[in-house]
Amino acid sequence: TGEGRGEELGLALANRSAVLAQGKEFRLALQDISLAFLAGYPGDLAYKLHERRAKCLKELGDYGSADFSARECFESITGAKIDNEKKEKLMENIKKFINDLPKDPGTTATDVDSESSVLLPRIANPNKQFPAFSDAIELKYEEGRGRFGVASRDIKLGELLCVEKPPVFYLHEETSGVNCSNCFRESIAPLPSPTCTQTVFCSRVCQTEAMATYHVVESKFMDVLFQHGLKKKEWFLALRAVTLKPLSFFLENVDKYESHNPDHGLEKTSMDLYKTEDFSSLYNLVGHHDMWEWPDHAYKAFFALFFIRCLQKSGYFGPAQSRDCQL
Repeated sequence: TGEGRGEELGLALANRSAVLAQGKEFRLALQDISLAFLAGYPGDLAYKLHERRAKCLKELGDYGSADFSARECFESITGAKIDNEKKEKLMENIKKFINDLPKDPGTTATDVDSESSVLLPRIANPNKQFPAFSDAIELKYEEGRGRFGVASRDIKLGELLCVEKPPVFYLHEETSGVNCSNCFRESIAPLPSPTCTQTVFCSRVCQTEAMATYHVVESKFMDVLFQHGLKKKEWFLALRAVTLKPLSFFLENVDKYESHNPDHGLEKTSMDLYKTEDFSSLYNLVGHHDMWEWPDHAYKAFFALFFIRCLQKSGYFGPAQSRDCQL
C-alpha cells in the first residue's frame, strides 16, 4: 500500500530475510524481519520469523536477545496453522536451542539502522568561525573574487583541511533504484519508497529522514522529473533546496532572503558560526549571475517555472496553492 504496509509486502520481506540470513547478512536479515512484522506479516506464520531472528542474533553473539526471540517463537507456535505433531517437534527444537545458548548474554547486536550514518573524518583543530575548515585556513573576501581560503600557518603533508556535509544533495537518476536516495550508499537489501517506484533507501533511518523532508513532496512528480530530458542534472539541487524545507520556513524568513550577501560569514560584526546546514549559507553562495548571457537567464527561468509547476502538482503550497497547476 502507499503506507508501506500489506500482507504481500510482509511475506516478500520475510522471504528476503531468509535469503539474507543464508548469505550471512544477519543485520540486514534482522531489519527485514522487523519490517515484515510492521508490514503485516501473517500472525499464524510469526513463529518462522521469531525463530529466524533468534538464530541471527545468536550468530551475532547477542545471546540474551536470541533467548528472548526464541521464547517468543515458542509462544507463537500455539497459533500456527500446523498439525500438533509438527508443533510438538518445533517446540522441542526451540527448547534445545534455548538450552544450548551460552549463559552469558553476550554483546548487544546492532541493527543495520545504527550503521546507516556515513562516518566522516573529523577536523582535529577546526576554524573557530568556519568549523568545516581546519584552523590552518583563514577565509577572506575580495570584490570580483568572492570568498576564498588562504593558509594561516604551515600545513603538514596529508593534513585534513576541510570536511563538510552537503547542504543539499540529489542522487543521479542513473543510480536511482540501486543507491540510497538519502545517503547514496548501495545496499544489497534496499527498502522501497512507500510513495513511488523510482526510489529506494538503505535503511529505516534514511527512509524516515527522507519521508520527513523532501521525499513526500518529490515523489508526487518523480515520474515527470525522470522524463524531462534536462541535461544539467545539478539543477535538481535547486529543487531539493526548496523541498528540504516546508513552505512555512520560507514565509517566515522572506525578509531574511531579500538580498544576496556575497561575503556572508565574513562580516566583521558577525560572531555566529558559519554552519553548512544553515539555509543562509546556501542562499549566499556566489552564483555569478552577472556573467550570465540572456539565453542563460531565459533557459534557467523556464526550468524555474517548470519546478514551480512540479511543486504545485505536489500540493507543496498548501492553502496558497494556485488552482491552475496543469503541467
